[in-house]
Amino acid sequence: RMLCPGNGWGKSFAMFHEVNAWASHRNEWQPTPTWPVIMVWFAPSFDQFDMLRTEAETEIFGPEVKATDRTYVWPDGSTLYVASFANASSWKRRMGIPADLILFDEPPPLRFWEEMTMRRRGHRQTRYVIGSTMVEPEHWTEERLFKPWLDHFRAQGVAGEEEALFAQLDPKYQPHPTTFIWHRGGIADNVGQQPGDVAYYDQATKLMHPEERRVRLTGGWGNWR
Repeated sequence: RMLCPGNGWGKSFAMFHEVNAWASHRNEWQPTPTWPVIMVWFAPSFDQFDMLRTEAETEIFGPEVKATDRTYVWPDGSTLYVASFANASSWKRRMGIPADLILFDEPPPLRFWEEMTMRRRGHRQTRYVIGSTMVEPEHWTEERLFKPWLDHFRAQGVAGEEEALFAQLDPKYQPHPTTFIWHRGGIADNVGQQPGDVAYYDQATKLMHPEERRVRLTGGWGNWR
């Protein structure tokens, strides 16, 4: 699944909630394994994860989850490992892990993505989540993930991007066999926004290329090279 709305939507915290739902076996929106799950969280750098970890630990995971050296263990033994895909010594230690869930907080380089998708095997049948605002124009995720997903729904008579978002939730359409994408929304949709946040984001993006501004405020992909 790929979540790529605009800045401020709350992507990372949505992913933390998903991790906790899997590990505590209280996932309300999809079937998940009954055994203690193994999860890996990849970020571009440890600093990026560390800026979020205090809120994740206190507001989402809770005191019953034990944290040691960027590893989190839930009471039943479900485990989250944190790694950096920019740090070879970090991600190579995680490559052999037979994970149930792999999450990317920012999309990895294409070759790294291809390598990790080859880890899906055995009874675990690994699932993948990418969360990112697509501020890099013409990113590989558009060609490899978004366009095939959109073509799948257009082949069923769905008119465009907005309609495809809701068609994938409608039982009268065949869902894409491997991919779920949500690429709309921004700070205005964040339930934790503070007064003035929307106006701040609007002002901060005024001098950007119109395509980049659209992506940062409402999500999706753009071309502004």
